Amino acid sequence: MFRKFRDYLRLKRQSLVFRLLFYFVLSMVVVAFILAFNFSSRIKPHLKNDLLPNLARYIE
Repeated sequence: MFRKFRDYLRLKRQSLVFRLLFYFVLSMVVVAFILAFNFSSRIKPHLKNDLLPNLARYIE
């Protein structure tokens, strides 16, 4: 029973649809990491110049 299931998974892994889906999901993960890195590097100067001095003024 498990051997048939293993063979089924091996055939499914080798199929074109599974490969395309895998590469699509992998590329979406890479794009998400790139966008998160760009967003974090873009918001750091704004955080440093605008939010932190205002926060320090409110604390004092």
